[in-house]
Amino acid sequence: MQMKNALSRLKGVGQKISHLVANHEETISRWLTVLILLVGLISISQSFSARSKLRFVFTGSSGEPIQKEAMLFYRYRFTGVIKNQSTIKNSIIRIHLVVWKDQDMDSTLRFGNVPISITDLADKKEFKLPIVIEGREARDLEIVYEIPVPGTGDEQLLREIREVVPGFYLPKHKYELAFEDINDNLFSQDGKLLNREVIDLNWTLPNTYGDLKHWNPIPFLVHKARIYYSQLRFFARKLFYHFGVDV
Repeated sequence: MQMKNALSRLKGVGQKISHLVANHEETISRWLTVLILLVGLISISQSFSARSKLRFVFTGSSGEPIQKEAMLFYRYRFTGVIKNQSTIKNSIIRIHLVVWKDQDMDSTLRFGNVPISITDLADKKEFKLPIVIEGREARDLEIVYEIPVPGTGDEQLLREIREVVPGFYLPKHKYELAFEDINDNLFSQDGKLLNREVIDLNWTLPNTYGDLKHWNPIPFLVHKARIYYSQLRFFARKLFYHFGVDV
């Protein structure tokens, strides 16, 4: 008898719960939707914070010609703060000295070289690549390059000047830095994600001009198609990147 009464009470409670859920089904569904959206937003925010991003904030730069082993070199010295703007630890594996051909930063007049020295200005210690930087960490660095001048592409770049005001001239080309991390991401010194494949393809594009002069456009057209295809894939990659997904 007691078991029967307990089952009866349990059945009654179940009916009340069912009735309550039925009456508030729309409200529960609304709150579940809000909860799912909140979880999604938190997940996107965390992914956005964890995406790879490096930025170099200049505090100074200079350049000067030097004689070294009876040869002319040009020494570039950059000082500034390298920031890992991600919450995840990252490693810088290469620092490139670059002169951009255009503002889109997908074509260069020069690209490469390895710094002769990298110094942490906080403790005056010199170290070599790769540089490991913790999440949200900043390091005050001095980066020095020495590039040979005679017979190189830099010789022409360094000679070219532009007139700012009548009688006053400045170098036409600006030497900048680009940072490559352990995930094969390439960043400008301002933190812009760059397409390394397109940079390389644009650098080798002039190799097809000889065929064009001999009325053979096929190599040029194939090369341009590779550039457009790479740009399309990179556009898709940047969409994911802006939502915090490294692909």
